[in-house]
Amino acid sequence: MNDLKKTSRCYSSGLMAAAVGVWVSFSGAEMRAEQSPVTVPATQPWSLTGGELAWPTQLGVFVEASDLELLANEFAVFKSEWAEISKADIKLTDKQAAHLVIELDGANKKLGEQAYQLEVGDQIKLSASTNTGIFYGLQTLSQLAGTGDAVAKGMVVDQPKVKQRAMMVDCGRRYFEIEYLEKLMRQMARLKMNVLHLHFTEWNGFRLKSEVYPGLASEQAYSKKDIRHLQDYAAKYHIEIVPEIDLPAHATWITNYAPELGFKSASMRQAKWQGDEANEKNQAWVIDVSKRKNREWINNLLNEWIPLFDSQYFHIGGDEWQYDEQKNAAPEMVAAAMEMGFSHPGDIFVDWINEVNELVKSHGKTTQIWNWWNFSPNKTKRNETSIHPADDIVINVWNRPRQKAILDAGYQVILTPESGKEGLYVTPGKGEGKPGDYGYVRYEWLYDNWKPLKHEQVLGYKMCLWADGAEENEDDWFNKFYQMPLAVMADRVWGGPSHDGFKKFEEVTKQQRAQIWR
Repeated sequence: MNDLKKTSRCYSSGLMAAAVGVWVSFSGAEMRAEQSPVTVPATQPWSLTGGELAWPTQLGVFVEASDLELLANEFAVFKSEWAEISKADIKLTDKQAAHLVIELDGANKKLGEQAYQLEVGDQIKLSASTNTGIFYGLQTLSQLAGTGDAVAKGMVVDQPKVKQRAMMVDCGRRYFEIEYLEKLMRQMARLKMNVLHLHFTEWNGFRLKSEVYPGLASEQAYSKKDIRHLQDYAAKYHIEIVPEIDLPAHATWITNYAPELGFKSASMRQAKWQGDEANEKNQAWVIDVSKRKNREWINNLLNEWIPLFDSQYFHIGGDEWQYDEQKNAAPEMVAAAMEMGFSHPGDIFVDWINEVNELVKSHGKTTQIWNWWNFSPNKTKRNETSIHPADDIVINVWNRPRQKAILDAGYQVILTPESGKEGLYVTPGKGEGKPGDYGYVRYEWLYDNWKPLKHEQVLGYKMCLWADGAEENEDDWFNKFYQMPLAVMADRVWGGPSHDGFKKFEEVTKQQRAQIWR
């Protein structure tokens, strides 16, 4: 009859969860879809009443005048999306004649911050207690209208199981065009993802045009005007941009600009991560934060950039400095640790993290770091510390074996596993793009088996797009490597019912995914 009926599935009611103490896992694989409207991500289960409502050639919308003013941004985005996917107009009309009634009800405490209620009868009613809820409800409607001639009648209360649904883009190793990032944000919004982490700096590039340190930025870099534009654009799509300046390691570009910042000892200058050529030139991978003047140099840089971002977070990196063997081989590192009263040279780095955390907090923000300070992968590669990052720092946990210990220590976390079956790192320049390769997301396995962890300290999940080994590729080259993994991750962390295996998901969401990536 129509495309919607051909691809329709429906959701069984009820969520099943396994809980032990404060640990809860949820899985869409515990539910199955049958006849409800198909979207990506899948909504929570619908209560169907039978029949369909055909989409009109011109959509009449009613919004109270006071709500229309509050929802001006959401309505503008909806009109733009609707015109593109349905080729139909939208007009404001009275409530009785409207096809769609939008109601912003801030007093409705039953609907959470990201929740919305959609009722489809002879008329469609969308209600939410926040602008974000209305925005997500309109995204659902746009996707349904773009993939069928009618929508099934019924009701759904929809909201995510995971609060932060994030993607990171490695703008440090290579510059991504602003237009590409804008398109990515539109695509993320259709997937109901709400955080874009921009990794602005790397050993081979610094992508922010600094006025405090003229000449520091790479040739291709973002101006302060660009940063304002990106954040304003993100806000339209209910996306928070989390910035990262990765320090004190991954800093070769910075130490080439200001050589006095680097260590003198070769063991603390060289690192496998920057490659043989940089090591042969004795370039410095990490800033010597045992020296007060170097810390002040960093503080001046951070004080320039932190206030320019709207996010509640600022990510300072804090990863991949050298292991203890290299630290102990550097006389200035050992001497500084003794002078500062620390048991281990690695304590210097943790002390620096905690100092910068206070600086970040002075700007009214929360610090994020990667989990590295006590990462010891084997007996020879050790990171011993006697002190720990402050407990108000949010840890991006990339090392899956450390996850439980970090949670047990009380930290709030964002889970972004590097490797393994649950890996969320996309690093297409590192392998041949096949299952088992480093940086290849096993999205089929994730869809069929993954149970995202629901825990009071888990703020969200993040997929990371790294540009290692792909610095010279075009922006669009990356699309084929992350788009399906991102669709699967977005679907599973939203937490709606799953289809009967990945192959079925791939089959029935073909139209939806084409619409998302346009």
